[in-house]
Amino acid sequence: TSCQPPRITNLVPVNPQNAVVFWSAPTSGPAAVCYIVSYGLASQDPSEWQSFTVPANRSSFLLTNLLPGQNYLVRIRANCTTCIPDSGNISNWSSTRSFVSLSTKEQVLTGNSSLKGVVYPNPSNGLIQLRLETSFTGILNLRLLNSSARELEVLSREILPGTTELTLDFTHLPAGLYLLHLQKEEAHQVIKILIE
Repeated sequence: TSCQPPRITNLVPVNPQNAVVFWSAPTSGPAAVCYIVSYGLASQDPSEWQSFTVPANRSSFLLTNLLPGQNYLVRIRANCTTCIPDSGNISNWSSTRSFVSLSTKEQVLTGNSSLKGVVYPNPSNGLIQLRLETSFTGILNLRLLNSSARELEVLSREILPGTTELTLDFTHLPAGLYLLHLQKEEAHQVIKILIE
C-alpha cells in the first residue's frame, strides 16, 4: 500500500529566526520510517526550499534561519521504507501550511485566547509552577521541547474552567532553553522556559 502523508497540526513562530512545526502521523497505510520537512519563502519555487530528513519518532521540527517578518510555507511528507532522500515508498506532500515569521519587534509568543498559561519561577532549577487560565474542561496535552524542537517529554493533565495550578518537575534536565507547548484541540500556547 502507498505511504500516506502526515498532517501538520500546528506551527508556532518562536522568534524572528525560528518557528516550530508540529504534525501527526498518518492514520492509515504503512508506518513512516522518516519524515521529510521542506520549507521556504512563499515567493520561492518549492524546488528551491530547504529539506530535512527527520526520524519517525519525532513529531516536531525547528525551522531555522528565517528572515524576520516574511511569508513562509512548510510541507511534510513521509517515507515508509528508508531515510535515504528521494528513494523508497514516499508519500505525497501534506497540505502546505503558511505562516509569517515574527518581526524583530514581536518576541512574544501568542496562542489561542482560550488558553493562557504562565510559568514561574522562570528561570528556575527545573521545578516550575504552571498557572493556567482556561475556559474549558478536559485533557490538556503538554510537550516539552529542547531548543532544537526535539520532544523530550509528553504529559497530559485534566483541567477545569478557571485557574489551574500544576507543578512540573524538569530538574533532571540540563541547564538550557526549553519550549513548553500546551495544547487542547485547536487552542495552543508555547512558553519559553529557562533552566539554570
